Amino acid sequence: MVQEATIEAAVGTDEDLFSRLSRQVQHGLDRDRLQGDLDKRRREVEKKLDRGLEQKGWYIFVSGQAYNIANGKAPSRRNSEIMLVEQVSRWVEEVKDACPDRMGDLVKIVREAIANPTQGQRP
Repeated sequence: MVQEATIEAAVGTDEDLFSRLSRQVQHGLDRDRLQGDLDKRRREVEKKLDRGLEQKGWYIFVSGQAYNIANGKAPSRRNSEIMLVEQVSRWVEEVKDACPDRMGDLVKIVREAIANPTQGQRP
C-alpha cells in the first residue's frame, strides 16, 4: 500500500496504478506523459539519424553485430542476430513514433553497417 502510494506520487496522478495500467492496455500508452514531449523525442531521433555513419551510435552497433554474425561461432552468431533484430525493431518504433518521414535514413544506416561489418574496439 505504501509502495503503491509512492508510485502514484512519482507519476503525479490520482488514478491508482492498476487502473492506469488497465486503461493504457485498453486504449494505448500515455506516450506524452511517459516518454516526454514529442518535439524533444523528434530532435533526439533526428540527431541520431544525422550523425556521420562511422560516429558512435546505431551504425557502430549494427556493424559490430554484423561482424559477429559473419565471423563468430554458432552461439555468438545466433545471439548477435537476436540482439540485432530486437534493437533494430526498437529503433523502427522510435523513428516511426517521432519522425516517420526519416525511416529511409534508418534503413540506409542499417544497410551500410551490414555491408561494412567491423569488429568493435576492445578496451
